[in-house]
Amino acid sequence: MVPSYRSSAVLGGLVVGLFLLSSAAWGDGAGDQDRTHIELSTTEDYSVPATLLRAELSASADRDDPASAAASVNASLQWASRILAKEPAVHWQNVGYRSFRVEVDKRSLWRVSGSLMVEAAPSLLGPLLAQLQTRLQIVSTQFVASPAGHEQAEKRAATQALQVWRKRAEEACTALGLRWGGIDSVRLSDRWQDSGPRPVIFAAARSSTPPEIPMGEGHKAGQVEVAGSAWCRS
Repeated sequence: MVPSYRSSAVLGGLVVGLFLLSSAAWGDGAGDQDRTHIELSTTEDYSVPATLLRAELSASADRDDPASAAASVNASLQWASRILAKEPAVHWQNVGYRSFRVEVDKRSLWRVSGSLMVEAAPSLLGPLLAQLQTRLQIVSTQFVASPAGHEQAEKRAATQALQVWRKRAEEACTALGLRWGGIDSVRLSDRWQDSGPRPVIFAAARSSTPPEIPMGEGHKAGQVEVAGSAWCRS
């Protein structure tokens, strides 16, 4: 699993809302000498269905002449682009292009390679990959969550985490024999766990049945962390 951290607009908006709800506590005139500051954090786990399949494909060619190698790679990428352009539900983009010297059987050649990233529902992308791999190599595949699904799950987790954080801050004031005062600052971050890509070989395009998509990655895990400081009054 590969962890990543981000602070999204969804999280930022929830923080703003929390401060607005607590604005009355800021204006009660309590002086700094009457405040006891506390710091605490909490986390909320969530999961998102991994409903999309993402694949990286590559075309490469080794030639004596770099222009000839580039022409071969460009032809394969353009061929793939024409196929993908017919499927509006498939999201794809060029993700890399490079050329460099290699030695093959004691011959110095130019190697040119170009890559595409494609993403769609497995039922749609599977047959396309079977067709595309007749001229391109499938470098890797992975199951990913949709952006909309991730955002919704993240927002629910962030809302819950903020409520828990606020409640624990108020309980901390009570445990100290003090009254709830207000919020000094709150920070939210999202720790997102995603599986690394893995190679997959798909059935040939001439097969009468769609290629089998290896499942087993049904959900992606995430965790929202809320950390910050609040103050209590006597």
